[in-house]
Amino acid sequence: MRLKESTSIFNMGDTSIRVKEVVPIYKQILKTLQKHNQSNQKWNNESQASFYSSVLSDFAKAETEDGINLFGNLKRNEITGLDKRGRTLTNALVKIGFINYDRKLSQVGLNYISETEQAFDKLEELFGLTIDNLVYFRQLLKLRIYDSNSDKYFYNFRFALAFLNRYSKVPVRDFLWIVESIKPNFSEEKIKVIIDNYQSVYDNNKTFEQYRDEEFANHILIPERVDEARKMFSIKNFSDENFKKLFPNRKNSNKSLEYKSFVLSIINFTEEKTERSFEEMMSLSKQDAIKKAFGDGKAVFKYKNKDSIQDFITKNSDNPLLSGQYLDIYYAFTWSKHNDLIKEYSDMCKRIFSLSGVISFNQGIVSLGRPWIFPKLFSLLNGNFKLSGEASYEEYENDIKSSFYQDICISDILELSYTQVLEIQNQIAEEFGIADISNIKQFVADKQEREFREFVEQEFGITKVSEVLSFISQRNDKKVQELVTDNALVPTIFEYILAIAWYYISDKKFQLRKSMQLTFSADNLPLSHAGGNKGDIEIEYSDKMLLLEATLMDKSTQKRGELEPVIRHSVNLALSTNKPLQTIFVANEVDDNVVNIFRATSFIQLNGTLTKGSVKGLNIFALTIPEIINILDRKINEQRIFEKLDDFSTIEPYRIENGWREEIVSEILA
Repeated sequence: MRLKESTSIFNMGDTSIRVKEVVPIYKQILKTLQKHNQSNQKWNNESQASFYSSVLSDFAKAETEDGINLFGNLKRNEITGLDKRGRTLTNALVKIGFINYDRKLSQVGLNYISETEQAFDKLEELFGLTIDNLVYFRQLLKLRIYDSNSDKYFYNFRFALAFLNRYSKVPVRDFLWIVESIKPNFSEEKIKVIIDNYQSVYDNNKTFEQYRDEEFANHILIPERVDEARKMFSIKNFSDENFKKLFPNRKNSNKSLEYKSFVLSIINFTEEKTERSFEEMMSLSKQDAIKKAFGDGKAVFKYKNKDSIQDFITKNSDNPLLSGQYLDIYYAFTWSKHNDLIKEYSDMCKRIFSLSGVISFNQGIVSLGRPWIFPKLFSLLNGNFKLSGEASYEEYENDIKSSFYQDICISDILELSYTQVLEIQNQIAEEFGIADISNIKQFVADKQEREFREFVEQEFGITKVSEVLSFISQRNDKKVQELVTDNALVPTIFEYILAIAWYYISDKKFQLRKSMQLTFSADNLPLSHAGGNKGDIEIEYSDKMLLLEATLMDKSTQKRGELEPVIRHSVNLALSTNKPLQTIFVANEVDDNVVNIFRATSFIQLNGTLTKGSVKGLNIFALTIPEIINILDRKINEQRIFEKLDDFSTIEPYRIENGWREEIVSEILA
């Protein structure tokens, strides 16, 4: 990623199209782009407009079928500027290396959407990540932020890992400000000093503002620009040209003239202190553009309506805008604009970093997960974990054969040998008393399961689970995302909450995290469905298997969209185990035709699609979300559910008629 100017900061997304649910949306865009490229060889204006139209069509289809709002701020009714929308929609995919600047899918992008199972190397297995996490983790380790006019760069994500490996819990505000403020031309030594010197803030011996000024002031307040500003104020050459240069606005150069009016009003008030100059300055200071440019988005001055000019001066005695040293106005503008950019860009930085599954952003604190591996990894790497460097930008980001676009495992990215990875495995085994390093993978899974259960029981008790399910049933998507996470689509959240609901219904008798086919953030919250050919929630007991299939499709689309997948997933799971299988289909409302066909599969021989073989019938039942809520509220145990399903089962074929499901439900709830 190359910065536009020396004063720019990196943006992991695109401000014109903001995305929260990154994983499913990026995947859908990649799939649409792959299909588009098959019939469009050039990425020109016409092709870009055509691509954007295809995206609208594909998203609309997915939204209709799944009953979701896949991309809330995607403009649907535009008839002009579609080429620009097509470009901006794909900018973020270029930055992460899924596609190149010609919008050709890289090896990474192609493999990511192929739905084929990808191999983890021995080091990657130690992290306990899903494939979604791993793809972003790999790419972020390779991501370079290049200088605007040289081949110098720094690794923003690597810096984040190194910083958080040193400091276990850091305010998110501090962390994002620091990582967004590092410049590509910083040397490796300078970056390490930035990490080292935060210790004073961490130990409460220095304020963050003091640290910020000491480490970054000379790089945000560029000496050449400061000299030009000093000269402008000294000779009072307040030309429009000077203001556009020294008080720029990257989106609209005319905004600089608004800044000029405000700056001149400050000078007039400082020199005259008249009611007229005061009123003019205060009127301008209330504009949103002025607040963003000079006040970090807040009120520029302390003021109440009844204040006299003298009261105002007293209240604002420490305000640099009124110091009388006019260069302070330039300083205030530069700091405020920098902080405003960080506010605008840091949300996407946080979202993309969290997709790696190893950085946690929770309740205003950022921390590094996987404590069993990172300290050992950094100790082994020692000085070989590069945070910056200088190498050809053209070769790295404009060549589709570059390592940036290749699907490379973490051991190769970090240039670790087999012996070094084995050393990490042995250290983990020794620390946790694992007799055989081949059991480390299971140790990690067990540890994650324990931590996941603790998190769920603390954050999602039965009452909250029922509340979330109720909002899902009402299709109050905004409230659902407020209560759980806005990083995932509601169908994904439904799977997550349904699994937790059954965890309580079962008296916590199964491996909760393992049962979910989801990608998680480091905070144990869902990001997306993991894909593949598995069912939604696959629960293994000692004596049986349970498959929960969740959908938000309405009755009119269930037959087309859910009938075949539910049967296919059930057959494939049944063929993968010697244990009897029960499938339960859960929807807000169920279509009689669908549940009747499900019932009829009890008497049908069905063939597998993943493995050879067939099953002599399936046991598929259906429950509604309100019925699940009722079961939770009445503390009905899963054993009762299974017993009632067994009571109504039969091996003899019979005519399936409406009402059979409701009869069983009434017995369960009786």
